[in-house]
Amino acid sequence: MTQLFFDTENTPKGRVANDSAGNVLIQNISNERWTVETPSGKLKTVETQGFMPAKPGLKISVNFHNSQVIMEIQKKKYY
Repeated sequence: MTQLFFDTENTPKGRVANDSAGNVLIQNISNERWTVETPSGKLKTVETQGFMPAKPGLKISVNFHNSQVIMEIQKKKYY
């Protein structure tokens, strides 16, 4: 299992999982809800323990310690 760390604390805030069809998902294991922006600009909420697809172009916005962190999922580049 891959864990995701979004700040300098040594506490994972998310984890990568697969569903039964093999799709890659990200689970919110933090104590904060996440706001996810799609490439078309739509906003979705991922509650604690909720899942979201790990698709390129999605931007995750998270608030930790009064700071906003924005991460974008990018397509893996092979060289």
